[in-house]
Amino acid sequence: MKKNGKNRKPIKYVLTAILIAGLVVFSLLLVSCGLFEETPETESMTETESQNIVFESPTDGLYSYEDMKSDMLALSEKYNGIFTSRSIGTSADGRDIMLGILGNENASRRIIVTAAMHGREYLNSYVVMLQIEEALASYYTASFDGTAYSDLFDAVAIYIIPMCNPDGVSISQYGIDAVRDPSLRAEIEKIYESDKGYGFTSSPLNKYLSYWKANAQGVDINRNFDSDWQKYVGMGVPCFMDYKGKSPVSAPETKALVDLVNQPVTTLASVCIHSSGSIIYQNDPALAQLMKNLTDYTVSGDKGNLPSFSEWCYYTLGIPAVTIETGSGYCPFSFDKYVGIYDDINLILPTLAAFYQ
Repeated sequence: MKKNGKNRKPIKYVLTAILIAGLVVFSLLLVSCGLFEETPETESMTETESQNIVFESPTDGLYSYEDMKSDMLALSEKYNGIFTSRSIGTSADGRDIMLGILGNENASRRIIVTAAMHGREYLNSYVVMLQIEEALASYYTASFDGTAYSDLFDAVAIYIIPMCNPDGVSISQYGIDAVRDPSLRAEIEKIYESDKGYGFTSSPLNKYLSYWKANAQGVDINRNFDSDWQKYVGMGVPCFMDYKGKSPVSAPETKALVDLVNQPVTTLASVCIHSSGSIIYQNDPALAQLMKNLTDYTVSGDKGNLPSFSEWCYYTLGIPAVTIETGSGYCPFSFDKYVGIYDDINLILPTLAAFYQ
């Protein structure tokens, strides 16, 4: 019996060692399967999001007003000191008209870049925001034509309004449910009936609204500036496009842009990004040629003195201005077209800053 008892102790240790080894192997298998990696996954996700604030935003194939505003605030927090964002006014339906300042916000000279003046042209907002993030990410490492970004944007700040018409964008993307104010919603439904009467549409309401260019009041804000406003005919009543409003600068979105330009800062140039046609509408010849060299788009003769933002800047204020029509086809573009547009206008921000040093 004693002999047998002496043999049990080593066996017990062997069994224990085998059990411990088995548990270790099992744990390693679980780790390799990712079951115990909750903290590393969270850290990795956070790191990815912090590197790609704008790129990570669209979750439904649309870059919305909420995406844009959130990204503007996130970029200004991450790149504090070289990027500032703020609201310059409120749209008819209560959305902020966001301005981003790339570079030295106290610079005495600036260039103004606008996008999504028309609701259905919202893909340009995403492309412009990607350009902002790219410039910020390489602010202290990149150069253009031999000049460091940090020097370019310190001397000439870029004022960017990526979504001039947030109500129009929201209506084009999400239809009548995007309109917050009941009175505005009712007015848009009346405009729909009116536009059916004019033969502009026979589509259901939300399909019709996907082509919406105007603001939430049915005013085309790019026909509401005080530049030969009286001579422009367009539509005589609120419409999904081409209604100039009851008076110049009557739309809150237009007023916000006018107030911004009228600030006591020297505006060197204005570039207004629209869609479509891969065309540059020439006001200022030198600026048009610069944009042609960048995009390889066709330069077209200017449209004359329309009550648009570019024409108001050029003819009324003497600011060099052009309108770029990105892409080809009918708006709204499918989301995947952003890649081609991004390639077309890539480096537009340092190109402008370098040209006007």
